Amino acid sequence: EDGRFLVPNPSCEGMDDAYEFLGQVMGACVHSSEKLAVSFPHFIWTKLLGTKFGISWDALAAFEPALARNYVEVEENLFSTGPLSEDKWEQLGLDFTLIIGKPPVIRELRPGGMNESVTLANRKEYILLARAARLLAYDRQIAAIRKGLLNYVPNAVLMLWNSYELEAAVAGEPNIPFDELWRSLTKNGISGGQVAHFKKCLEDMDMSQRSGLLRFATGRSRLPCKFTVNGDSSREGGGLPRASTCSNTLYLPEYPSQAEMMGALLIVIQTTDFGNS
Repeated sequence: EDGRFLVPNPSCEGMDDAYEFLGQVMGACVHSSEKLAVSFPHFIWTKLLGTKFGISWDALAAFEPALARNYVEVEENLFSTGPLSEDKWEQLGLDFTLIIGKPPVIRELRPGGMNESVTLANRKEYILLARAARLLAYDRQIAAIRKGLLNYVPNAVLMLWNSYELEAAVAGEPNIPFDELWRSLTKNGISGGQVAHFKKCLEDMDMSQRSGLLRFATGRSRLPCKFTVNGDSSREGGGLPRASTCSNTLYLPEYPSQAEMMGALLIVIQTTDFGNS
């Protein structure tokens, strides 16, 4: 919801075959060196293992932080304007329904929920049901993905893994240590001084920035991922780096200082979502 995670569309009907195919691709990644650029919330990886997953506030907050904060306000009656009285609750217009998916679909949290108002007295019951419904909303799609995954990875193997091990096997390691990143790149046509600048830039970057640089240069955001850094003689006066994700190549102009190189790299990292240039 905030751009860090992908989640299945709970209102998507008739697409079980597509989700099953996704699971097959994920299973194939387990058996190869290729990794799939997919970032699920932690609770989805857990469900893909076949693990029972109860109502977890942390799991909900991880991928829908704004909604999670709204639920806290309702549950605790702690709004920015202060606690609400009973008559103010009626003015909120909340009922025992949940709007999910794209296009939006309204689901009742219990029979007759569309005609049952949320009040000061029953608000905690509403939040309990809403949280449960949010966490169960993706179960059909997750079951289809798991069905495809089991075509390649036996359940007996999945039972030996935890959710973090499954994530790493399918999508690669979320952490990007400097040493592993440095070993993953090949340098071509770049001077020793520029190599030193680039090495210091990578050392100074946090995990998110390293992931963004990988995504800019290769289209992938995690290791393992090999890529090449080429000197860009066409931009002698500096400018911004370019990338060719088809060949996993970063074209790096020459910069007079490490600070200027870092500044240019951070610009392209921050604008990666708008495409490479």
